[in-house]
Amino acid sequence: LPSAPVVAVRSKATVYADARMTRSIGYVRMGSVLPASDAPASDALAVRVPLRTAGGGAAIADGFIPAGEARRGFLPATPRALIRQAFELLNEPYGWGGMHGEQDCSRFVHEVFSTAGIVLPRNSGPQAAAGRLLASFPPGAPAAEKAAALAARAVGGATLLGMSGHIMLYLGSDAGRHYAIHALWAYREPRPRGDRPRVVARVAVTDLGLGAGSARGSLLDRLRSASLVAP
Repeated sequence: LPSAPVVAVRSKATVYADARMTRSIGYVRMGSVLPASDAPASDALAVRVPLRTAGGGAAIADGFIPAGEARRGFLPATPRALIRQAFELLNEPYGWGGMHGEQDCSRFVHEVFSTAGIVLPRNSGPQAAAGRLLASFPPGAPAAEKAAALAARAVGGATLLGMSGHIMLYLGSDAGRHYAIHALWAYREPRPRGDRPRVVARVAVTDLGLGAGSARGSLLDRLRSASLVAP
């Protein structure tokens, strides 16, 4: 696909100034799309990248990304491919609003789906409204009702789970427990004298019972919607 764009498929794809990949000039995040270059390269993908010149101006130059960190063209928009990309980010540090070049919950989702050419909004609220709504839950809806709806309608790797201020990628269920992968800062653990915050600060796989018994309730208790995003 000589005319296809180059898509970063690792958490951070390093960009080099030379085809031998000895001089790094930075990196791009997963899901970043760059135009392909016809510069010769053997173990790298040649791209066109914007650079700052010595005089403070802007220029477009050739860059080179290791072949294992990017690909020509988008990934297939299948649940399997999206789950694989999500797990590329497993244990990556949390960064609110992209702080320190890392990802919060919505940036995590945005990056994963971008590798398949699906461009979602940046923030969790609009992301939860994207795609085809599978289920919505009013405040106070029983957790059992939500679990039944997920079991009947949700597709692992293609369904986004929306909460107030948070978004997760649904993975599936096992032995009646539902699981998601998401970038989260912390959750609350119930204690006799009040909830104790437990900091996670990374991309993690959790079941939706996380936080059960706390004042805020579990992830499932707080679930507001489930939307199918991938075809």
